[in-house]
Amino acid sequence: MVMCKPLHIKEFELETIPSLRGKVEKMVITDVGYDSDSLNTGNTEILRTVSTILLNKNNKTLKQMDLYLYSKSRERPIVADFHYQDKLLTSIESNVYGRRDRKEYKYDKRRNLIETRDFENDTLVFILSVKYDMKNNPVEVKRHRISSGKTSTEEYKYDYKEGTVTIQTVPVEHSSDSREYYDENYLRNHYDKKGRITKTEIITQNKVIYHTTIYQYNAQGDVVKSFSLDENGYTIGILKSYEYTYDTQGNVIVKKIFENGGLVGKTTYDINYR
Repeated sequence: MVMCKPLHIKEFELETIPSLRGKVEKMVITDVGYDSDSLNTGNTEILRTVSTILLNKNNKTLKQMDLYLYSKSRERPIVADFHYQDKLLTSIESNVYGRRDRKEYKYDKRRNLIETRDFENDTLVFILSVKYDMKNNPVEVKRHRISSGKTSTEEYKYDYKEGTVTIQTVPVEHSSDSREYYDENYLRNHYDKKGRITKTEIITQNKVIYHTTIYQYNAQGDVVKSFSLDENGYTIGILKSYEYTYDTQGNVIVKKIFENGGLVGKTTYDINYR
């Protein structure tokens, strides 16, 4: 009934770009952030990032060049090369201002991502491992930080009839710094029949829902609004809204982000088709 596909789309998504329609050869993504305190004086720009992405015939990223224009100390782009085998991403290699980074990916026979390994200058620094159920949904996620030697574990429990997924952190075995890796509260995500997340709840051990985030979508399936409620149902925090412009292929070419009605971000997608 519910596929719970967003678990793959968000946390374990291997693509750096949204799903694309048509045959795309190149995309230039420009992210601009604005100072929300200066919106009445011309939307002062506080950051700008330009990512140039080259794609193969399957719309998979081959090379990505990220240029952070807001920082004078980072005027050179970070260049990342993507490697595939049997249409599965196997590694990403990049040079981050003199530091060699590499991320490696492993899969099971069902082509589910089961492990990623992060290296800095050929030194292993982080391991993420995932176990799945027969429906190809994650049931256990472990994050191992090599520097501390500790591992955090999350368990995923599914209620397909209700369309919910409960995510709970498992207490670590180590007594020192355990709060860094364990939160007694847990998450419950709600999904619609299209596998899109519609609501996230933060729940205490006493089963009190004290924070809820709601997501709303447009006809194209893109989020247009998100807002949070407290345990009494009152709106709290920032109301986020999004506006999109699409090209004739149905791909997003402009995305604007608003917080409480003020423009705080804008992303443009300059797409070159084959």
